[in-house]
Amino acid sequence: MSSEHSQLIDNPFAGERALVQSDQDWIDSAQENLSRESSAFDFSDITGTDRAGAQAEAQAFFDQLKDTDQTLKDMKASRAKSDAYREVKTLVFASLSLDGQGLDDLLEAASQMPETAVVFRGLPDGMKFSEGIAWLQQMAAQYDPMPNIMLDPTLFRRHNIQSVPTIVMLDAPSSNDSAKRAEVARVAGLTDPHWLAERVERGQGGDLGNKGPLAPVEERDLIEVMQERVMAIDWEAKKEQAIERFWSNQNFLWLPTANQPRTRRIDPRVYVTEDITDAEGQVLVAQGTYINPLDLRPFTQAVVVFDPLDRKQVELLDEMLPEIAKREGVQSTTLIATQFDSLDGWDSYRSVTDHFEAPVYLLTPDIVQRFEIERLPSVITSDGKAFVVEELTKGSRP
Repeated sequence: MSSEHSQLIDNPFAGERALVQSDQDWIDSAQENLSRESSAFDFSDITGTDRAGAQAEAQAFFDQLKDTDQTLKDMKASRAKSDAYREVKTLVFASLSLDGQGLDDLLEAASQMPETAVVFRGLPDGMKFSEGIAWLQQMAAQYDPMPNIMLDPTLFRRHNIQSVPTIVMLDAPSSNDSAKRAEVARVAGLTDPHWLAERVERGQGGDLGNKGPLAPVEERDLIEVMQERVMAIDWEAKKEQAIERFWSNQNFLWLPTANQPRTRRIDPRVYVTEDITDAEGQVLVAQGTYINPLDLRPFTQAVVVFDPLDRKQVELLDEMLPEIAKREGVQSTTLIATQFDSLDGWDSYRSVTDHFEAPVYLLTPDIVQRFEIERLPSVITSDGKAFVVEELTKGSRP
């Protein structure tokens, strides 16, 4: 097909269901960049539809993964607690490496101090994040009142905790950044935060040394574990799954084939039902006025809607597209398909785009409604005052 057929601008019809460049990169099947900004016409003026740009596709894909992939969901939940200890004055660093009585004494003492939090660095090996949260909740529920238990490896890093138990008393949080809090005092080897609180009340501060037996931190750093899990994700498989979901989630729009030529004019005017005024009450547009968007910006495209799985429609377009492209007032042509072969997926899409040597977009319900598309193939143009919708058949002449 000649280059006349493929003179296209980027399609403002390409909304949430558009086939975008990021998809094509994954399967190396498309020849055109479908994510450029339109330089000729903003169809939101005509359709009243606000469409997200293709640049958001990659972020949307990752956001979808965060809601479906368990590792990414766990990381999101972990980061949500960045300001969780703003009201905490004392941190008691703990681990399951403490013997049963030692950990019990620590939790019992912390439960009696509401501004104290018991902090763990991670979870037992093999435990999922959701299971770990339940495990911590069950541990806290054994005491009355329940102690404040946190899972936060960043606090272990920030306070350089290498062994437990270690108790750290903090300065008041800054109004600008509650995470940057200075240490007032610390002590290692004790499980009762009251001891440190009493020493601070007496004016002591800083590192008060080691006052009892210590144990290594048994649990691995949760952040490191999460990073390893992310590195283990098969991103190529995730991409393939996203591609497969794209086609399985499509609800293609079926329209009948035209059996005779027909031309209709679609009035784009908007009727103003009440006065539109400025801040001073001056009437800008009076009630009863008709506003025609085509008076403000011309429509210079020929939008061709067709079924690429209908061989006769494809053959008809092969014959008529050169004539349509040469029509007075038509500066570019946009191809919109009602469907692709969902079983062949991207192979079907590539076959159609290769045939026309141009991007092809998926038809959306709002376009069908706005331009009253009833039969295929249809060509949408403008005569300057109205949209013109032509239903083509063999022997039609633009």
